Amino acid sequence: MLLYQHKTRQVKGLKCPGVPVGISPESIFSMAETEIEQGDRLVIYTDGITEASNKQGLLYGTKQLIMCLQENCTETPVNLTLSIIESVSAWQGSGRKKTWRMI
Repeated sequence: MLLYQHKTRQVKGLKCPGVPVGISPESIFSMAETEIEQGDRLVIYTDGITEASNKQGLLYGTKQLIMCLQENCTETPVNLTLSIIESVSAWQGSGRKKTWRMI
């Protein structure tokens, strides 16, 4: 998860220990808290976003996702999501399999 903080214009990674949601109905999850203020953006994504590769085999990565978030931080949640999808698609190029669409 990434949190864009409007006041500081910084992106902060939020650590999520444990297994991903939905892996097992018996999973036990830990709790954490953070404050989200007006104008902040919380982005929850799968590794399919950061592991999307281009024709050279380079991964999109967290740094690229953070740059996209910073460039589009004032967008509505829907438009921010579309911007991320467009950014990852452009990174991959045409003809690449799109298996990552979970934001």
